[in-house]
Amino acid sequence: MLLWELTPADEYYLDRYEGYPYFYRKESVPLTLGGKAVTAMLYVMNAEGGRYPLGQPHPRYYAGYPIALYPLLPCNMSVERDRDTKKIVYTYHGDEGAVKLDRRHVLHVPGLGFDGLVGYSPIALVKAIKGYSHDKPGQKEGTTP
Repeated sequence: MLLWELTPADEYYLDRYEGYPYFYRKESVPLTLGGKAVTAMLYVMNAEGGRYPLGQPHPRYYAGYPIALYPLLPCNMSVERDRDTKKIVYTYHGDEGAVKLDRRHVLHVPGLGFDGLVGYSPIALVKAIKGYSHDKPGQKEGTTP
């Protein structure tokens, strides 16, 4: 069992995350912690799902508002355009294998690029514009030593 000391702001955000009072209610439980009597608050799922039946999403879901955002590692994401439909397809390669994600469920901010899918590295662009390379001093750019 884990216990946290919560500030009022922590409890406010935790209430929102846990779906209080719709899906969960709060209960107080007396405990002894380090020989001292304390009261702990815990969330208990409502038997009937509160105001909404179990399994029914929050009304904000139907309105198209995000409930939560989960950052995904860009190095694990592949973005492609379907050959037939020309729609963007997102595939996330995580610990549980490859998962296809619907475009409506991905906040994609493309970088500088021409295909609308994958952006170019700003560092690589500056390097190309300025003519920087890893060539040795005195070596002509793009030649092999």
